[in-house]
Amino acid sequence: MTNIIPYIVIQSAVDNEDVIAMTHIMSHFDNYLNQLSRKTLYDTSGNAYIYMDPDIKQRLKMKLMLSILKFELSVV
Repeated sequence: MTNIIPYIVIQSAVDNEDVIAMTHIMSHFDNYLNQLSRKTLYDTSGNAYIYMDPDIKQRLKMKLMLSILKFELSVV
């Protein structure tokens, strides 16, 4: 079973620019943003290390927020 963000939360974030709703949506995508922000770094011996780049994560969060605010809801 997948976690689905309730419609009312999305509607509140889009229509009312509700901070709590936006925080709920951002926390829903937090693990995914962490995965997208990961880089593999190598030391001088060639050992690989996984690094989560906070700058990349912040940019992705901002793009997600802007996309949410631009989202258009329509009832069918």
